[in-house]
Amino acid sequence: MKIGVIDIETTEFFEKGGLIVEVGIAQLDLNDGSVTEVYGSVCRESGMSAKDRTAWIFSNSDLTIEKVRSAPDFSEIKDEIQKHIHSFDAVMAH
Repeated sequence: MKIGVIDIETTEFFEKGGLIVEVGIAQLDLNDGSVTEVYGSVCRESGMSAKDRTAWIFSNSDLTIEKVRSAPDFSEIKDEIQKHIHSFDAVMAH
């Protein structure tokens, strides 16, 4: 059985207007215990503003606002993310 584990980084909690800035997907194979990174991308969503410059993620990781600004729009990567999600027996978010 193959489990997809999705990790989404945001500028803030969604209910507070957070935007997605990075998506990572790993595969956990329950048959042999292996973990494999299958997808990772920095991305941006429309609506980013000056207030997002002070987001926790930019002060506590190597992700920068400049990397996000030059990244593909989330709408450009969502189909590939969906393809990965459909390839697993089950999916969980981290």
